[in-house]
Amino acid sequence: TFADDLTDPAEIRSALMQLIEKVAAKLRTGGFVAETITLKLRKPPFETHTRQRKLASASAQTNALYHSAEALLKDWWRQEMPRVNPALRLLGISASDLRLANSLEPSQHDLFVSAAELNSKSDELTDQINARFKSATKQLLMRARAVNIYRDGTNEPN
Repeated sequence: TFADDLTDPAEIRSALMQLIEKVAAKLRTGGFVAETITLKLRKPPFETHTRQRKLASASAQTNALYHSAEALLKDWWRQEMPRVNPALRLLGISASDLRLANSLEPSQHDLFVSAAELNSKSDELTDQINARFKSATKQLLMRARAVNIYRDGTNEPN
């Protein structure tokens, strides 16, 4: 739940990435992959919507989960736009249809390094750094997409 309703799409996408990073890290730590992602949205006055999507392939990669969740968010936003100026009071993410990551069928490797492999390595390094230098209140390392920086260099709108 947000202190103030979010109306700026950039702020909402930033919050979405922060949530996805946490969910993806928990999946990887537990050795799981998800086949389904669910987005929970609450708008004033406490009207709750949920949207879910089956992933093309089971994953615990931050980028794969984010792109699916972002597509759900965009669809919801488009539906809300003609009627009202959309505002979000709450945004939530869950992963379901979990399987053990090592139970996936082996796939044929590409001759060249794929984007998925690079994303996996990036996720792995991020998890290792955050685990080693863990702060009680903050995630140390996150994607730039998760940080909403304004023109004046602050995290606050002008």
